[in-house]
Amino acid sequence: MRPRLAIGPANYAGQAFAWAEAVNRHLDAEASAFTVDTLRGGGFRFDAHRRLPRGAYYLPLARNRRARRYVRGFSHLILDGFRTLFYDRSPGGFARQARYLRDRGPRLGLLGHGDDVRDPDAHLARFEHSFYREGDAAWLEMRRTTAARNRDTARTLGVPLFVSTPDMLRDLPEAAWVPVCLDPDVWATDAPLLERPVPRVLFVPSQSVPPTKGTRYVDPVLRRLANRGVIEYVAPSGVPHSRMIELVKGADIVVDQLLFGSYGVAVIEALAAGRVVVGNVTDLSTDLMPELPPVESATPDDFEAVLLGLLDRRDELRAQRPARVAFVRRWHDGRKSADALAGFLGIPARVSG
Repeated sequence: MRPRLAIGPANYAGQAFAWAEAVNRHLDAEASAFTVDTLRGGGFRFDAHRRLPRGAYYLPLARNRRARRYVRGFSHLILDGFRTLFYDRSPGGFARQARYLRDRGPRLGLLGHGDDVRDPDAHLARFEHSFYREGDAAWLEMRRTTAARNRDTARTLGVPLFVSTPDMLRDLPEAAWVPVCLDPDVWATDAPLLERPVPRVLFVPSQSVPPTKGTRYVDPVLRRLANRGVIEYVAPSGVPHSRMIELVKGADIVVDQLLFGSYGVAVIEALAAGRVVVGNVTDLSTDLMPELPPVESATPDDFEAVLLGLLDRRDELRAQRPARVAFVRRWHDGRKSADALAGFLGIPARVSG
């Protein structure tokens, strides 16, 4: 019998759906992503195969038994983002529901996305400008407590563990990396690169509180350079993901973030379009991943100098465009992601290339 995988409910940046589709395309298995239905007009609505009605999601009655019934018929289940299948934000809620599903449901795995398992103190020790410095003491303590509890749950449940970015292997070395993925053809473009006299720079300011991308360092620099006529600054807010595709394709340079030390979905989207990407990837090394991403790394201290330096390297950066696209196709087109999940599903990898 072919394995049947359910993955959700976080589906951050549509990745549960992307991983499920990767399994469907590249493995002899069937996968389905589920998430909680969003309020109309309530932000990005990423693709999913199944949606939990919000009313049912928040109903406390028999939530664990309802979770078991919801995944009945699946042989494997991955809870991503350390979120319960039905709402329970009590301190031990996730551990209780995960334990219940481990003992009574499909074969269980857990997948961390970032702050759900990342150790703030270790990150602060590695980075002078860690994004954990951007919030107040209460916010930091909440992140510290939640991540420690989730790491403890991960280690005591005795189930397979996965993470979506390689830097998280520092926090959860027992896990396997499942690369974030996309369809490169959706992002492919022949649009010119760095041929305008005034290059177009795209940055999506952080909407979170605190603004963990480093918006307070990035935005003033880009506005100042735009006022001098050095760059054209594009800073969209609240646009649907479908419009982001065209914004990325129309940019010369995409600024990701300065405070994380790693990379995620926004970076691979821009690289798949061949765009030049500026971000902080200083927490990555070849002991975590075989090939480092072709990102122009910057910190708050040198961001402006790095950006201005790019304008003097136009020919070089245009020549590197195929390498940026090729990196995404090697690591983030879904083949490596499916490969990472094959062992959990108990089947051989069928990833080619």
